[in-house]
Amino acid sequence: MDVERHYLIALCLRGKRGIVVGGGPVAARKVQGVVEAGAKVTVVAPVMGERVRRIAEEGDVDLVERS
Repeated sequence: MDVERHYLIALCLRGKRGIVVGGGPVAARKVQGVVEAGAKVTVVAPVMGERVRRIAEEGDVDLVERS
């Protein structure tokens, strides 16, 4: 029987830099969580979704559009 396994981790991200690759809905959830934890985020994607753009306008997020 296959059992789903998880590796949980807790990090203090306040004031740290982070990167998220991708601009879709999954990336938006990741960006939102990392920003809420106090990190400064760079998002790299060929196309940014609307939700990622809205989060960037409100938080400490840099957007880099490239493939």
